Amino acid sequence: MLAQLLSQYLDLLVLLTGVQLVILSYFMKPAEVEVMEQVEGTNQNVAHGLAWSFYTGYLKIVLPGLCERIEQSAWKDKIHPTAHRLLVLIPLKCENVTAGLSDEGGLQPVKRDRAGVKDRVYKNDVHCITDPDDNRRKEYCVVEYATNVQTLYDMQESKACAGFSREAREQQVALLVRTPRTHQLPPARLRENCYYSD
Repeated sequence: MLAQLLSQYLDLLVLLTGVQLVILSYFMKPAEVEVMEQVEGTNQNVAHGLAWSFYTGYLKIVLPGLCERIEQSAWKDKIHPTAHRLLVLIPLKCENVTAGLSDEGGLQPVKRDRAGVKDRVYKNDVHCITDPDDNRRKEYCVVEYATNVQTLYDMQESKACAGFSREAREQQVALLVRTPRTHQLPPARLRENCYYSD
């Protein structure tokens, strides 16, 4: 009888422990640090950081005054007034795209003291796009390749990021394009001066 009571007690204890674990796992969420470790460990948060880096390290510096620099340049009559903005190219393959573009020169560079570098130079290039059907038809615009997307390509090629596939890279590129839009980068007063293209 004592053995039977002891057996029932142990079964009840095991059952209660299991119920407690189910209840705890249902109500407990992983700590933020645990979530970040998992995201970083699987390279899922790369695009977000690249987008913020591109904004704070480049767009935030070159967009203010961009229209004025276009107006003061030799290109003011060649660049259509509706194209007085920066066109940011973000190719899905993460490689520099130059097909159909010819570099025609640049706007007056912006100089800023940044990250310990005095008078760091930030350039904006003017490109000519030639209509493939009519070589006489040319459009001029300020175009920049988002150079930090090269990081995604390098990650795919690197043995250190073995799990970073072409599909993962393409997903990160889509996130890189979406991040500025969802976080309203640049802010509204500068947003009309920038257009992202993928």
